[in-house]
Parts: sequence; C-alpha cells; structure tokens
Amino acid sequence: MEYLSQKLCIDDQKQLDKAIQLISKIRFQINQKLNDLEKLIYDKIQVLQENEIFKQLNQMETLFIESNDRNFDQKSTELFQMISSFSNCKENQISHNNVEQLNLLYFQQAIRKLTELQLSNQYMMNNITNLVDQNKKDNKKVVNSGAQNSSNEIWKHKTFAKSNDRKVAFNFTKNCGVAENVLPLQNVVLSGFLLTQLFSGLNQFDQNINDQNREVVVLFRVHEGLDLNISVYDEIINIKHSKLKIINDCYFIELEQDVFLKKGMTYSLSLVSQTNEAFNLYMFGGKSVSFGEIKFLNKETENINQSVQVKQSLTQSCIPGIVIHNS
Repeated sequence: MEYLSQKLCIDDQKQLDKAIQLISKIRFQINQKLNDLEKLIYDKIQVLQENEIFKQLNQMETLFIESNDRNFDQKSTELFQMISSFSNCKENQISHNNVEQLNLLYFQQAIRKLTELQLSNQYMMNNITNLVDQNKKDNKKVVNSGAQNSSNEIWKHKTFAKSNDRKVAFNFTKNCGVAENVLPLQNVVLSGFLLTQLFSGLNQFDQNINDQNREVVVLFRVHEGLDLNISVYDEIINIKHSKLKIINDCYFIELEQDVFLKKGMTYSLSLVSQTNEAFNLYMFGGKSVSFGEIKFLNKETENINQSVQVKQSLTQSCIPGIVIHNS
C-alpha cells in the first residue's frame, strides 16, 4: 500500500484519501444511528414493563405456574374479579375481552421505513460498487450508453421567460441560488438535469450582459422534503459555456452519481453559487410541459441559513427540466 501510494498522482491520492475517509465516516454514522435505534426499541420494551396490561399478563403467567388442576379454577376466578378485562377460563385457557389491547408494540410504520431504507441503501451501494469496479474509460462509456438508451427528460418549462420583450436573467451572487421541488410518481433514478445557459445580451432591465465567456462554479444538492439543511446528494459543478452539451437552449448536466428517488417522497433540488463574483443565468417560464414519472411542485422551501439564500419563482426556473430513468 505504501508503494502504491507513492506511485499515485496527487489527484488520485486525494481521491483515495477522500473515499476511505467517507467510508469510515459513513460506517461510524450508520452504526451509531442503528445502535441508538436499537437502544430506543429496548427502552420502549422497558417502559412496557410498567404497562397495566403487561402487569396483568405477568399475573396470569404466575397463576399458571403456581396453580394445579385442583386449585386453578379457584385462583383464576379470584383473579378475574380483580382484572375485568379478562374473561373466565375454560380448559385451563384464559381469554381476553379485547385481543387488540394485547398488541402493545406499534412498530409497523417503523418497520416499513426500515425496509425502504434497506432497499434504497442496497441500490445505492450497488451503484457505488459498480462505479468503483469499472475503470475510468469503461465507466464513462457505460454511463453515456445508458443515458442514451433509457434516459427520459422531464420538463417544467421549455421557453425563455420574458419581461418587456426582454429575456429574463437571474442574478447569482456568492451563496445565493434557486430551488425546485419535485414529486416522483414512481421509483426513479435522477441521472442529470437541464440548466439554463449563462446569460448573453440585454436583460429585463436593459443591462448588457455577457457571462458566456466566464467559468462559474455552483453546488447542486438533492434534499428529502423541503428542508434544505440536510441533503442526500451534493456535487460541485463547473459551468463553462463552450464545454457543455446544449439541449433546447439549456446545458445538459450529467451527474457523477445516480440518485435514487422514492415514489411519493417530495424532493428539493437546489443550486447555489460558489463563485465570488456575480453571474447571470437565463430563466425559463410558462406552464409545465410534461409530468410523466415526475411532478413539479409549487412549494416553499426552507432557507438553508442566513448566509445561504435560496430564492424561488413558481412560474420561472433556472432548472427547467431533469433527466431520469426507471429504477
């Protein structure tokens, strides 16, 4: 390992260190959360020891252990007088008036969520394993081939937003951005998105802008729900007009890693500037073009914090479309 590390280029070494660091961090976080969850379940069991029905069941158990055929009927009759929820016994069997009352644990929803977590983690780990297993050239070839064969573009807007016959520009400053909310109508995989181009020309305020000669950096994030404090996917994206593929006057941004989106779960897609100087992107507008597997929502996301501001417009967007394929 020491020999290999000495032979790796600087970028490769950084990637190696980062991957191992992330694996260690994720392992620690998952183990800690699972241990906390397991402790919570056993704490719940401990609390049930004080439950009145549980105490009654313990009394019943003691009755069975201490009684014999001759005194069982007498002892059980005395016990039934004390515990009204239990009816009399027949053939040494005790019946309860309300069986559902004996179901003391309500973990069904938690179990369903754990099952969903297991499935999504399995998909994510398989995806990461495949990416690591493939070499750099073959991986790019496989990703591109898959996108061409099975990807599907879902558009919210497909025309330029205009004001006073001028195309609308959205001004990005450091730690400022936009967000879109989407609702998967079935399990899908997010593989990319459509981003409006860097602005060039007169904007809605008759200002002459030419940002297409610049290179800017943005942070793209995927969040579960409307809270932008926690993300399930982060990627730094470099935007240079001359190097990006353009579809319908938008940049086609292919994510480095697919993101699994669960049916019925609301997701927020945020885009925040990491560039010190301000820059502008076109805005697309109009009614939603297509839904398909994804429905765009008009909801208000929660700002990340005071230093990171995310603005929204229900009728205009810098992220007018996304690219998905079925899971």
